Amino acid sequence: MNDKTVTATERWSRAMNTVDRWTRERTEAIEARRLAELIKVDGVAEVLADFENRLRKARRKWDRAREDATRGREDKIDAALTRRGEAIRKAESRRMVKEDAAYASRLEKEERAREVLDRETQSARELGVNSREQKARRAAEKTHDRSIAKARKLFAAATKKAHREFQQQLATAQREQSAKITDSYRVEEKTLDDVDETYRRAIEDAENHKEDRLQTLDDTEAIQQAFDARLEAVGEERHRRLESAYGELRKTIRG
Repeated sequence: MNDKTVTATERWSRAMNTVDRWTRERTEAIEARRLAELIKVDGVAEVLADFENRLRKARRKWDRAREDATRGREDKIDAALTRRGEAIRKAESRRMVKEDAAYASRLEKEERAREVLDRETQSARELGVNSREQKARRAAEKTHDRSIAKARKLFAAATKKAHREFQQQLATAQREQSAKITDSYRVEEKTLDDVDETYRRAIEDAENHKEDRLQTLDDTEAIQQAFDARLEAVGEERHRRLESAYGELRKTIRG
């Protein structure tokens, strides 16, 4: 609200309060006049005339305040209508601009579509002229595709068969190599058992000849050394055999 409207509203409020006050006073004056008529009191007519005069002044003030408030409200309404009209004109202008842009875009799209259609029509005409060559080319391409598909099937079958044979050969080689390794383990275990038996008999013989303890100790030490040497030789031989067996297995796997 502007200052003018606020002032008019305040004046209108004060005028209404004045009217209410003078209305109450007038009512009281009327009651007093009736009472004065009843008791014949002098001066009541003058009091009533003064009250009515002040009441008319208050009514004129109230009318002016109401006119001012109405005028301020009309000014606000006019300003609001002006702003709304301006907003409507701006919105209409924006809408027209958007419609113009949409129409231009639609014309451009239609032009591009027409150009594409013309190019496709021209291409179709050129294809129609060379239709025999196109048919022959398509037939050759189909024959070529069938040949390639047949070759691929044959290659896949040969590959599958070779892979199956390789797996069978590999399994056979693994079984043979496993059998060789098992035999090697058995020979080595028998050799170790023979060494253990020889060592055990040598210790028993040494214990039975207690009369010559020094000679027995020397013999025992010699037997121990011979046993250690034999055990080391057996271990090296076993290691070489295992390496040889694993080498052959790897060669067999690699093909």
